[in-house]
Amino acid sequence: MDLRLLLRFEIRDLVYFVALAEELHYTRAAERVGINQSPLSQAIILLEHRLRVRLFQRNRRRTVLTEIGAALLPHAKALLAEVDRLRKDIAAFAAASLVCSRTAKRRIPKSNSPSSIARSPSSCASYGRVRSMWASPVP
Repeated sequence: MDLRLLLRFEIRDLVYFVALAEELHYTRAAERVGINQSPLSQAIILLEHRLRVRLFQRNRRRTVLTEIGAALLPHAKALLAEVDRLRKDIAAFAAASLVCSRTAKRRIPKSNSPSSIARSPSSCASYGRVRSMWASPVP
């Protein structure tokens, strides 16, 4: 089995999978992720095709996770939590970068108001910490 085929899914696919796995109802899961039921169903079928496994057992009355789907669920949740942390880190990096670039362009007032503190050189320390985190090599 080619590992590249297994990894051909998107974050959106995991969001859909987790929503359906938690709701066990296509309409509620679709409402939760903000799409219609039909595209959700198609996305889940495509994800199962890409992974070459059945994640859900379906019939007209109910949807249940398969054993493989149940095993995938905690991993999918962990990946989505990590993606959320990554988005927050990127936002913090962007905000700190913006503050530091503005600080470099203007003279800092000597008052202790929140706006002047936010523009102070010490606020760039957080920029340095975030920047060094991104600069460190990934093991």
